[in-house]
Amino acid sequence: MCLIIIKENGKELVPNKMISEVWTDNPHGAGIIFKRANSKRYQMIKGLMSEKELNQTIKKLNLSKNDFIAYHLRWATSGNLDAANTHPFIVHEDVGRVSAVKAESTDKTMFVMHNGVIHDLNDKKAKHSDTIRFVSEYMSQLSMNDLFKNATVKSLIEKFIDGSRLFIANNRYGHTMYGNWHEHEGYLISKPYKDATKSSHYKNDFWYGGFERSFDNSFMSSQKSLFQEENEWCDCCGITNSSVKYNRNWNCYVCNDCKKDYMLS
Repeated sequence: MCLIIIKENGKELVPNKMISEVWTDNPHGAGIIFKRANSKRYQMIKGLMSEKELNQTIKKLNLSKNDFIAYHLRWATSGNLDAANTHPFIVHEDVGRVSAVKAESTDKTMFVMHNGVIHDLNDKKAKHSDTIRFVSEYMSQLSMNDLFKNATVKSLIEKFIDGSRLFIANNRYGHTMYGNWHEHEGYLISKPYKDATKSSHYKNDFWYGGFERSFDNSFMSSQKSLFQEENEWCDCCGITNSSVKYNRNWNCYVCNDCKKDYMLS
């Protein structure tokens, strides 16, 4: 499950320290959607495969406090670890167009970022991620008006994407968000900050989203009770329901669907 950070106009750029903290748990590439203060046009660039490249791109674009920026940091659960599978995506039925690494929005173009796992589309052996499939096979068939204005369509999509978060932007409609969002230091983020920075707390051999990771156990040992209580937030897909339980073998909270998907014992 990835992370989206929303910086509104007038808010300072996301500090490098915060980028460093969240990059450790979301290291599989980044991208941004931005709109300059004096423009109505959204632009996007992605395939930024290191923390350094992300920071350098922000600086090179001369983005500032006055500009709107949506950041996406990827944590892969399916699809190749490459630029094409980083976010954002262009809403289109052609996968090649969906995966473009740089674009400017038009009145007929939508950009989208996703945080979560869409279980029905999450094939861990596939070249393309669950998000690419969702964008090209489903979102591309819906009208902009439905995606931005139709509450029924929004409700159906939120159910289909298993409680994930979406950020969608278009020149004409502005931007909209799906799912439950959180606040951290004046930024909107797509999951609680403590869940976006777990690596700063523990370094165990840990299988996360299909990729082996290392986490520091010291914090977990000193705060053991915090990690043994039931939690309604799944660390794999972000869904909140009563099936989410702490898994001692994997040091995380998982829902029943993710437990089956990732064969966690």
